[in-house]
Amino acid sequence: MTSAGPLSVGIIGLGRIAEGYDSPTGPGIATHIKACLNEPRLNIAWIADVDPARSVTVQARWGLSAERLTPKTLIERRPDVLCIASPDDTHPAWIETALKIPPRLILCEKPLGSNLATAQRLIDACAAAGVALVVNFPRRWLPGISDWLAKARGGGFGPPIAARLIYCRGLRHNACHGLDLIGAALGPRPVVGTGSAWWVEDFSVADPTVSATISVNVDGSAVPITLTGVDGRRLNIFDADILYAGGGLRIWNDQGIRAQISVAGAPPAGHEATELHGERSFHDRPARYMLAVWQNIADHLCDDQPLLCRAEDTIDGMRLVEAFARIPKNAL
Repeated sequence: MTSAGPLSVGIIGLGRIAEGYDSPTGPGIATHIKACLNEPRLNIAWIADVDPARSVTVQARWGLSAERLTPKTLIERRPDVLCIASPDDTHPAWIETALKIPPRLILCEKPLGSNLATAQRLIDACAAAGVALVVNFPRRWLPGISDWLAKARGGGFGPPIAARLIYCRGLRHNACHGLDLIGAALGPRPVVGTGSAWWVEDFSVADPTVSATISVNVDGSAVPITLTGVDGRRLNIFDADILYAGGGLRIWNDQGIRAQISVAGAPPAGHEATELHGERSFHDRPARYMLAVWQNIADHLCDDQPLLCRAEDTIDGMRLVEAFARIPKNAL
């Protein structure tokens, strides 16, 4: 569906992901506000925060002409795109409120809900209302990643071998980024084995940082998925690896997001198995990933291009989050 003019955007929640990670004059684009300001098909028409003073500060900092409203009043204005960047536990309520006066598209920060059942209910409700629901897992928009995940899921790299993630600051808040990638590659797989979990409460008591391993059944073979949780008060880290017999994907943080796609080469001398060799790498520095998110949204609403991270496409990653959340905490 082609839009006749700039798409109206309303943003609820004016914290770090909305604008705090960027500066108006810096080269990076890592937030919703700066991305929208750099995409001419979008117009930030309304902003809202539970703290009205925050709205005043953000409006002045970015020179926005957007009207400052309460979140509920913003929803009633029915923007083309509603961006929900408020704290994690508020996401379901704002989506449900928005569906009473539905926008064309909702972009919601992760997590979509505190559990899989809530997420599925929101996905079903948006589908019934004809509202596109996108979850902001920004690594999905890095160059080549969407195609790699689709090829892996379709068997293009042969059987999966293992996956692992080192992370901090909450299973649902941060590990979900890596588990989303792993779930997108593996698809729906039954969990066939778990062990004990160790927890660090570096984000919140309700969302600890979990270390554990589960195994999923892929065509009769157990494929291990390992989480290593690090205390985010001591070290900020994100490092994900997905390994197949014929290819691999590593995405990690190193002064911006890095990604490397690998392919299988010839076995080393004296060995039967192949080794993976880097084929393509990418470093998002200065950051541009959030601009790619919003360009994809504009492409979809203006020119019917496919969305790269629809909420329904993230369900398999959410299932993995639930599997790790169910593991009992180690007594030590």
